[in-house]
Amino acid sequence: MKRLLFLFTVLLAPTAQAAPPKADHLVLMVFDQMRPEYIDRFDLKNFKKLRARARQYPSAWLGHLAAETVVSHAVITTGRAPKELPWQDEVFIDRKNLLGRGEGAAFSTGGMGADQLLTLLGTLPADAFLAHSIKKHLGGKVFAAGTKSYAAVIMGGPQADAIITLKKTTGVCTPVGVNVPSYITTNERFRLECKDSYGTS
Repeated sequence: MKRLLFLFTVLLAPTAQAAPPKADHLVLMVFDQMRPEYIDRFDLKNFKKLRARARQYPSAWLGHLAAETVVSHAVITTGRAPKELPWQDEVFIDRKNLLGRGEGAAFSTGGMGADQLLTLLGTLPADAFLAHSIKKHLGGKVFAAGTKSYAAVIMGGPQADAIITLKKTTGVCTPVGVNVPSYITTNERFRLECKDSYGTS
């Protein structure tokens, strides 16, 4: 199944009277299995507003043929070609025993835990990550959040201040991850009823 990823970077249009203010927030949104024509076909008004204010790259490509989000997320947040990443597909062969199961051990990349993914991402230079650039140029903190843990971990990378995802236990989803602030973990507002399957379960 094809997956198309969107990057909406909201830009402020310059005016004749004043220079645009310096950006103080960046919101990067990735929509699994989204296609550009859905915005118009389903009259998605909020997407249309974002698109009208966003930078678009209609001729962009990710440099690989496999439609794997575990690769694409890392390409987006590092700017590196898949051949330069620790993994290039849904399967990772650990030729250097980075994860401690022996040389040549095979892993399903999408099934790896946060520690394993962060270990592999940690083999890249710190300045390769979007989170590093945001902190350097905008300051502040970088949070990566998503319902799929591998997506949040890869998008945040080792430079993120917090990586927040959900853990499902007895029909309740609660925030978990890396350095999740206590004001999120202790607030009932962030507990979700999820008895039914959601997303890709």
